[in-house]
Order: sequence, then structure tokens, then C-alpha cells
Amino acid sequence: MNKAKLYWNKMSHGQRHAIETAFISMIVTCLILIMISLSYKTYATNDYWAIYVGDDKVGVVSSESAANEVIRDVESHFASKAASVEQISVQPSLSKKIVEENKSKKIKIDSSEGIVNKILTGGVDVKEHHVVAGDTLWSIASSYGISIDQLKEMNPDKNLDLILPGDKVIISSTRPMVSVHVVQRVTTKESIEQSTRYESSAELYEDEEQVKEQGAAGVKKIVTRQTKENDRVIANEVISQEVIKEPVERVVVKGTKNRFRYPLGGMISSPFGMRIHPVTGAYSMHTGIDITGSYGATITASSGGRVSFTGYKGGYGNTVIIDHGNGYKTLYAHCSSISVSVGTTVKQGQAIAAVGTSGVATGPHLHFEIIKNGSPIDPQSMLR
Repeated sequence: MNKAKLYWNKMSHGQRHAIETAFISMIVTCLILIMISLSYKTYATNDYWAIYVGDDKVGVVSSESAANEVIRDVESHFASKAASVEQISVQPSLSKKIVEENKSKKIKIDSSEGIVNKILTGGVDVKEHHVVAGDTLWSIASSYGISIDQLKEMNPDKNLDLILPGDKVIISSTRPMVSVHVVQRVTTKESIEQSTRYESSAELYEDEEQVKEQGAAGVKKIVTRQTKENDRVIANEVISQEVIKEPVERVVVKGTKNRFRYPLGGMISSPFGMRIHPVTGAYSMHTGIDITGSYGATITASSGGRVSFTGYKGGYGNTVIIDHGNGYKTLYAHCSSISVSVGTTVKQGQAIAAVGTSGVATGPHLHFEIIKNGSPIDPQSMLR
């Protein structure tokens, strides 16, 4: 060491400077070589993977794990999220291969999402639509669920504004590049319809019902083995069914009490329906029934309700109208006298008027109507 130091001290300034420069240059060269080596090793170990559909390459990803992810995403795309997948097969097959190209050559890397989307939508189906008489661009496009602009884009070499019967129009649609068959177990819940039991009650009218017990629908669990081809279910096999909640029956009470009864004891001299009017001679609709009765005989309320009209009403003469609720009203015409007033609440069988000949009448009788939701109906269909 002392000899080297002595030798160094004997050197001229120029000699020492030359040795220092050479030494620094050697160190820099070594560092550059080390960096190149490290860079090459990193690049060389960064393998790229190509994704294939059958023999066709559809993209390149930056790692084997990314390639596995693409294949997994395509396979699972058509499986139901809540299902237990038993088997998946893809035709043509999906595969991955390491890229064998020169590592120094720049390789275009695709996104995993882009490759998945390409595989799921990159296929094209083409069909011809034969134009017939009556076809228009709108009707053709609508029948295939596309717009007129899309139809024109599919036929760039044709003037579709001048289509004639016999012309051929190209219809293209996208589809997956693969057919994915999925066999999966699917568990669903279905409602079990409840039964209804009816009970009778003399407290309600015949046309009335009341729900005594609402009950509830039941629930059953169904496990099926489902086979799908892409989005289309091609087979469904029921494996098991289990009732997890029994249905509770609904109980409905139906009335047996007559809502309406005859307001006057007598014969029906003219029924409901078309007839020749006994006074005018015109063929017209008779909107009620005529019941014979002696002058001054008591007319009673056919059913309970509230009096909504009393007074003179054109050809009806002295008239009483009772509102029974639920859309029902009754009308009593040609009365000689009226014994109730508007707003009075009456009970079934209560006296409300007396038989007469007021209005257009050929003799003492009661013209009686039942009106439902504003329209007259045949009283005999409701009377007991």
C-alpha cells in the first residue's frame, strides 16, 4: 500500500487525472451493464398470454392470471348468480397460450373487460328479409326490433328508400362468439294458493260478502336442475319440492237475506223489457214492472235505505226514490200520496206511499224499478 502511495505521489498531475478518468468511466460502464441486465431479466420474465376462441386469437393479456380471469368471466356470464353451478362447457373452446413472439417486439395488450365483451358480442348472424307487398322500412325494422337507421347501416350498398317486392334486405345481429352450456342447480320460492271457505249469514244480503279471515298464501321451495345455452333455458328438471309455509285458508261470509222484496201484493201486469206502451202505443223499453193494486193501497219500501227523492216526476207522476247504497236505488211511481220525505231513513217493509194513477197511467197500479249503478235492471231477478 505504501509503495502504491509512493508511486502515486511521483506521478504528474496529468497522469493522475488520466487514471481517475479511466476509473470513473469503468465504474459508469459497469453500472450501465448491470441496469441493462436487470431490465432484460424483468422484461424477459413478463410473459404475455393470448386468448383463443377455437383457433382464432381474440386478444392478448399481460399475465396468465389475467387470461384465467377472462376465461372464467366468459364461462360464468350465463350462470345465474344465485345458482350452484355443476358443469360448464364452451363451444368452440376457450383457451390460452403464451405468446412466443420476440420479446423485443412491442406487443399490443388488450384489457380483460374488452376481450370478454368481444367474445360475448363479437359473433354476427346474417339473414335475408324478402320484401313483400305492403312492407315499409318502418315495418321491416320494427319486426326485427331495430331502427330504420340501423337497417340502413346494415345495407350500405342499397337505396332502401326505393324497396320493391322481391328485393332482399340484409338483417344482421350480434351474438356471442361461443355457445356456453351451463348445468346449474337453481333454488326458487313459489307461492301456494290458499283455498277459500264460504260461510252463510242471514245478517247480510244475498249480494253481499264479508271477509271473516284473510288467511295467507303458502310458500314452497323448489330445487331444479337447469340447463342453459347462453341466455336460453333448454331444460328444467325438478329435483325436490319442500313446503316451508303452509297456506291458511280464506274465510268469506256470504249473505242469505233477500235485499229486495215486493213492495205491493198484486199481479204483475207488465214485465220489464220492450213493449207497446198502453197509452202512447209506441214500442219502447219498460224500465220496471207494473204491479196491480187498489187505489190507496199501501206501498212499502222494498229494502232499507235513505229517501233521495219525493215529488212529481213527469210521466211517473208522484214518485219516491230510495237509495240503498252499494249502487242500488228503487223507484216507486204513479202514487196517490207520499208518506216520507227526502233524507228520511226507512226500513224494509215500512210504508212510504199509496197506490194511485198520477202521471201517465191507465188505472191504479205501482210502477216499480230497481236501478243498479245508474241503469235499470229487471226487478224480478232480485225480488223474493
